[in-house]
Amino acid sequence: MSGPAAAPESGWNRIITTITIRPGEAPPNELVELANAILAASFGGFLFGGFVGARHAGDRFILMNSNAKFSSTMQAQRQLHAASMMGFIRHGCKWGWKMAAFAAIFSGTHSLLTLYRNRDDVLNYVGAGGLTGCLFRVSAGLKPAIGGTALGMLLSFPIGMLMHGLDLTLGGGKERERVRLERLKARADMEEQWKAKLGATTGLIDAIEKELQPVLNNAGLQDYYMINPSQDASLAESDSASADVNVHDKK
Repeated sequence: MSGPAAAPESGWNRIITTITIRPGEAPPNELVELANAILAASFGGFLFGGFVGARHAGDRFILMNSNAKFSSTMQAQRQLHAASMMGFIRHGCKWGWKMAAFAAIFSGTHSLLTLYRNRDDVLNYVGAGGLTGCLFRVSAGLKPAIGGTALGMLLSFPIGMLMHGLDLTLGGGKERERVRLERLKARADMEEQWKAKLGATTGLIDAIEKELQPVLNNAGLQDYYMINPSQDASLAESDSASADVNVHDKK
């Protein structure tokens, strides 16, 4: 007679099980890929915004100081380079955190949808793009948020088609699923080992308690202390006498 059928794994349980980091385990691939995407996007955004900001700051410095007089050409070049550097840093930081936020929302949503649906297809990219566009435009109002959602979904569709085609060609989806299953299997084996160690410890404690039970329930010792209450009195008297002797010695 077969046992009861196992309950299907829900999407939320799959997400929690995958992204949970246990002691002694390597971080899951989803978190590693998310961190790499954020770092790459922030670095790329910093460089792009920095170059654009440096050029804009340099042109603005030349425009604002076209009639200014400098003591030397070296001074003018130094001030121009300083203005360009400040523009590079200012605009680079601005674009860097924006691109990092974009990558975090897009990649995180895509990974969560992939785990929840247990399927990696174009719909995950479209959903991630729509949510990213909505969050980036929601501060401007309802209509811009709807427009950002539509634009994000529209732009994410060809990207999703390209990435999904490359994933099928290179076999990346099967590799990720294999790694995920191996990680779940290793975690289950570790839990079984902990349960076995816990069972052995519990058995050892029970055996020690059984061996000490006759000593704890020794009727002879209990009768001795119950029948000879003078023993406790004599012990108390000897303790008091020793205390008096110590007091007199100190005096």
